[in-house]
Amino acid sequence: YYGSYQPTYLTTNSTMTSDAGSYLTNSVYDQLSRRNNVSTRLNYIHKLDSLDSKIKVLASYTNNYNTGFDDNRSSINAYGVQLDSIFRHQTKAVYNVFNLGSDLEKMFNQKWRLSAGVKYTYNDMKNHAYYDYEKNGAWIPSEGYNFDINYTENIAAAYVAVNYSASRWQAKLGLRGEYTAVDGTSGVDKNYFDLFPSANINYLLNEKGTYTVSLGYNRYISRPSFWEMSP
Repeated sequence: YYGSYQPTYLTTNSTMTSDAGSYLTNSVYDQLSRRNNVSTRLNYIHKLDSLDSKIKVLASYTNNYNTGFDDNRSSINAYGVQLDSIFRHQTKAVYNVFNLGSDLEKMFNQKWRLSAGVKYTYNDMKNHAYYDYEKNGAWIPSEGYNFDINYTENIAAAYVAVNYSASRWQAKLGLRGEYTAVDGTSGVDKNYFDLFPSANINYLLNEKGTYTVSLGYNRYISRPSFWEMSP
């Protein structure tokens, strides 16, 4: 757990004089931000045999809760003309991330090893901002700046890989499948399935493995960020 509370209060005064007259500014900036982070992790390993075959279970949860409030007030006298600027904004961001997975490592002998596993990931993002300014004693929303965005992502994945190692040769052949379901308030709703094959061959040029010749193939995707999914 990590939490912080950060208040800020700042006042500034400035005067600029020219042949046209004086430009006076008196500003007050009041800010308050809170940040809370809670995370937990579970790691369980069960050994299956004397060859070091094992099953792993991993689970984790993270919650980030951030809020902020800014109050900005400026009194400006520009060459005899009174100009006041009063505006404020409130923000809130809540992120929840949950992961649950299990992995199997099966050792058949010193040369052959099988790896397989499943994993589920849940991402929930909420981001809110509200801006308004004061005019003639009333607070007016700044519609062009306000937003309220919610976004959830569910990812289910499974993989299998075969590993071979003998003398100076090492090889790995694997396949991973992922199903993703996305739901966003901005109208971004998408479900898709992908397969990611991989193959790698390594040859050690000396016994210590200081120099290696490698040949590999991997397929992967880059997932869009939160802001790209909910512009």
